[in-house]
Amino acid sequence: MHPKISVIMSTYNEPEIYIKEAIESILNQTFGDFEFIIVIDNPDNLELKNVLENYALKDRRITLIKNEKNYGAAKSRNNGIDVSKGKYISIMDADDISLPNRLQTQYEYLEKNPEIFLIGSGIIDIEETGKEIAKHKMITSETKLKKILEKRNAINHPTIMFKNDKNTYYREKFRNAEDYDLYLRILSENKKLKNISEILLKYRINSKSISHSKKTEQRYYSKKALDYYRQRLNTGYDDYAEMDIKEFENLNYNYSSDVFKSNIEVNLKLGNFKEAKNLMNQYFNREGYFNLILIYYILACFGKKIFFSVYRKYWDFLNLFRI
Repeated sequence: MHPKISVIMSTYNEPEIYIKEAIESILNQTFGDFEFIIVIDNPDNLELKNVLENYALKDRRITLIKNEKNYGAAKSRNNGIDVSKGKYISIMDADDISLPNRLQTQYEYLEKNPEIFLIGSGIIDIEETGKEIAKHKMITSETKLKKILEKRNAINHPTIMFKNDKNTYYREKFRNAEDYDLYLRILSENKKLKNISEILLKYRINSKSISHSKKTEQRYYSKKALDYYRQRLNTGYDDYAEMDIKEFENLNYNYSSDVFKSNIEVNLKLGNFKEAKNLMNQYFNREGYFNLILIYYILACFGKKIFFSVYRKYWDFLNLFRI
């Protein structure tokens, strides 16, 4: 018999301790009827390969796919989807931690609500050490979520589970925004997406999250995904086949307002207050002082203890980046 869920996780060069925590969090789920497809996207990393092969020997639910070379996360996940047998696909990132009831909660929700094609959930931001920073619940209204997605991403990608119709794949040209493109294509097909209220994953914030070149690239690709979404609404098709990624090679990596805010948030979450204040001062010089970033700056002046106390308690009010 086929498993109920296919969990797909791509690995590259994540620290071994993170990968082990991610794997254990799936193997220790309260819901056990799943296959765990792990894609090795760095065939030269023999140490990682050995770790994963040992896990596969111990648990028959694990299937390893070894890419011939580094293909990237989108193609790696597609390779996993190709061999998947589950009724639903669950996406897992190699440096995150699923809470024990994640699969059971999402499976039961989709079974009870067959009109929903894809769901996401809330998350807990954690530091590199695993220490909790803040909890984030997502907008749960389908109508509001659709309106938000037509402007920007509003689903935590590492939390998603969706129907395995063997026709839903990532488009590999959308580097760093393949998830947003996926959601918009699902909307184009008049399928329903929803965030559920439960918090089901610990999302690790690390120094790589600060890369403004990556965030700028993500912003450009997200805009392209949105352009294609609007094109599909008007014509029934888009020009993805003709999309030339070379147009993104010479991006202007000067901070946009959105990238500024995102980098400020990440530095604050990591406790890099000096760098955060520097970025906020630059932001004020460009955008002025009368905006919600000023609240972050004032709180940061009181020190880490007070900042994180207020940040955790009043996240919904201080949230500039998610709705």
